[in-house]
Amino acid sequence: MQGQLSKAAKLYVEEPHQLAAWNHLESNVPDEILDEFFELYTAATECMINHATGDMKEIFSDVK
Repeated sequence: MQGQLSKAAKLYVEEPHQLAAWNHLESNVPDEILDEFFELYTAATECMINHATGDMKEIFSDVK
């Protein structure tokens, strides 16, 4: 089932069964792998996650 995680991520809409499945997967993956995944996942030039708070950053800055 290689490549299925990216498809699952596209379908994620925070349904309870989806959250349970992601939590189950995460609880069975070693911490060092999760850390590496998060680093790769957020490695874009302008990451959308505020690492200090864990919140999503605003997509657009205020333009006046």
